[in-house]
Amino acid sequence: MLSVAAVRSSSGAANYFAKDNYYTVEGSAEASIWDGEGARELGLAGQVTKDAFEGILNGILPDGTGVAQVENRQAGTDLTFSMPKSASIMAYIAGDRNILSANLRAVQSTMNWGRSQSC
Repeated sequence: MLSVAAVRSSSGAANYFAKDNYYTVEGSAEASIWDGEGARELGLAGQVTKDAFEGILNGILPDGTGVAQVENRQAGTDLTFSMPKSASIMAYIAGDRNILSANLRAVQSTMNWGRSQSC
């Protein structure tokens, strides 16, 4: 399943962190990762850290440069991919790593399709 939500502000994202480290490896069995051309251009790769994520949402680039703030801007888009419960039970309880691999390939394929459709 895919859930899509607009990230409107850094304070909203900070609430996720304060609540349960939603976006970071410290609070999740499966951490968020930087992805896409924009992340690559900014030198963001691998697992998302709280500081880097909040900086980007606040308009601070990894090199410390600030970018102009636009009123009513959308800071980002949160894409949450969730494996069906029955599949995750088979993967984790039965130890079937093929299910995990298939799920990862499906997520990657969906992300690639989304990028190909964007402006």
